[in-house]
Amino acid sequence: MRKRRAAARERGRKLVEAARARARKLVEAARARARTLLEVASRPRVRLVVKEAKPSTKRRTKATPKPKVRPVKPTPSPDYESAFLTALRKVAGGSRGLISIGDVRSASGLPKPIFDALALRLMRERRLVLHEHDFPQSLSAAKRAELVEDAKGRVFVGMALPLLTAEPYESKLLAKAKLYGAGNPVRIASLRKDVGLTPGEFDLALGALQRLGKVALYRDDNRATAKNEGAYFVSGEPRHILYVR
Repeated sequence: MRKRRAAARERGRKLVEAARARARKLVEAARARARTLLEVASRPRVRLVVKEAKPSTKRRTKATPKPKVRPVKPTPSPDYESAFLTALRKVAGGSRGLISIGDVRSASGLPKPIFDALALRLMRERRLVLHEHDFPQSLSAAKRAELVEDAKGRVFVGMALPLLTAEPYESKLLAKAKLYGAGNPVRIASLRKDVGLTPGEFDLALGALQRLGKVALYRDDNRATAKNEGAYFVSGEPRHILYVR
């Protein structure tokens, strides 16, 4: 009986020791897994992005030699003023009455900025008469764009050739200028007083003589002698001296 009890106690002790050994192994395994997870969590994360290669849609072709480019000669700039005046005379038909700006613009075929700038310059040179609209505020934006407008906001609806012509005054002005001596500088302000023409007649004749190449006009750069009173203006720039050619 005693031997049986001793054997049972021995089996129980061995079972307890085996259970304790298994428990210790489980605890150690759990601790090892926890340490591994902590180490992995503390490492810096690196994100790898892998781009998928897209199939190329370009067809492989043989390289072709580049064509030889010949130098292009520059084309001369068109004579806008000649086109403007030709259209003006065509629409006017010999009349010096008021004609529509839209009709002249259509006949010339010039772009609006060039057409408007020419009309305003010819008006300043007294080679063209522009008729101003008396109430431009009543015009729509589209209608206003068809007309000519200057920097002061004045809107012009019609134009006409000046009633004066330069022919009767050219010879008189040129003869008077020759009295100063060929090749000598002539003060335009002094000539204006001596020739006996109105300001409009004088400017009309002098502009015609310059375009014909009979006189050359220059600006006086000496501030002491340059005075714009009595000068002749070309595109807004004063001319104080002329030479007879």
